Amino acid sequence: MGLFDDQLLIKVAEDTNSRLKGEGFDTSTFIFALNLPTSFHLREYILRKVYFKDGESFGKKAFKNEASDYFMSQINASFGYKPTLSSDFTVTINLDNKEYETQDNDFLLFAFPNEYSSYGSSRKRKTEPVPNEGFNKNKVSNFGNRLTVEQCRSFKMASPTTKLEATVQLEREAIYLAGRYCKFSRCLPQSPWSVDIDTPSIPGNSVSEKIGNILKDFTKADSHKFLASGREDIDVRMLGEGRPFAVELKNARLVKGISCHEWGKCDMESNCRSLQDQINKASTDIKINSLVRVTTKDIDNLIEGQEDKQKSYTAYCYSKVPLDGELLKELATKAPIQLIQKTPVRVLKRRCLMDRPRMINSMSALQMDPFHFYIRMSTQAGTYVKEFVHGDFGRTRPCLSELLGLETGTVDILQLDVEEVDLPWPPKKLG
Repeated sequence: MGLFDDQLLIKVAEDTNSRLKGEGFDTSTFIFALNLPTSFHLREYILRKVYFKDGESFGKKAFKNEASDYFMSQINASFGYKPTLSSDFTVTINLDNKEYETQDNDFLLFAFPNEYSSYGSSRKRKTEPVPNEGFNKNKVSNFGNRLTVEQCRSFKMASPTTKLEATVQLEREAIYLAGRYCKFSRCLPQSPWSVDIDTPSIPGNSVSEKIGNILKDFTKADSHKFLASGREDIDVRMLGEGRPFAVELKNARLVKGISCHEWGKCDMESNCRSLQDQINKASTDIKINSLVRVTTKDIDNLIEGQEDKQKSYTAYCYSKVPLDGELLKELATKAPIQLIQKTPVRVLKRRCLMDRPRMINSMSALQMDPFHFYIRMSTQAGTYVKEFVHGDFGRTRPCLSELLGLETGTVDILQLDVEEVDLPWPPKKLG
């Protein structure tokens, strides 16, 4: 199929060289991957069945391995990159030729009329099938091994009249930078947000963008994804040491300056401090601290830790009726207490309707005047604090009004701050 054409090799080498120079990946090693046309795999099964006994091969290596060595050696010779399975950078060569796909698809359909069409279909199609849509490597792998010698001998083998099309893909594994962020604005969402589906969000007006965009620019990444241990509402401040977060940077070009290896620790710490300062100077609405490079395993710990963490809040509250200071002091004796929270009205459109048991571990109140007071509380992760205060039309039981011996809805919340997210983050040691 033209796989070992020297002209193809030259073209692939030139395209790879152009991409490497243009995109500027700071790497000296690579993993090589080769994707061959689906028709190639079918022909390999047929040749093996017709010309070789069970257990025999074409030689010391399979055709794909021979082809991989053929291309990989040229990349190594041309650019000096060392091939190794431990690299975080992958060069993928995609070779394609669809000239015989219709013929090959029909061959397998004729050989397995009762199974081939339905293989891999988990549900009834809603639209008309696309020609040759089902001809893929999974099907060839499944049915190729089941072909008989007679079926293979009936296959009409022919050389293609069109050349292979080659594309080069360069990709680096995602990297992660982590820290904690504080948010001082009551008008800033954690992620891009708009008032309704028809109104576009304001570019750059979110915690994730204010942090992620600067990190993305520094590493020349394709994109970034913001990960955090929970989220606060747009009108809630995040104070104290801040909320644990990480930024996933996809296909980053420049990573040597933030290496997660011990030999690069000093440069990483220096560059992270510089990035931290840049983010903090760019906005008065947020501040970050403890920025550091972390691993994928660390990210798993961040996600898993969300369910176990404890959070501390301060809420500024208002009562419709005058409150006795002694009544507020007695709140401290009510905790710990378990709440049953039905999915709040304000999130019903994106959360399933269910009852959630949640713990208030401790609380204390400070009266400002007969109608206003602060309440500090420590809660289980996932507690809807606003609903605990105002009752959410009786959907949270007991609510703060009930604990004060008042009718549900008598007490409302004016402002809320997250004071602490009790999760050790980021990890103290690299890796």
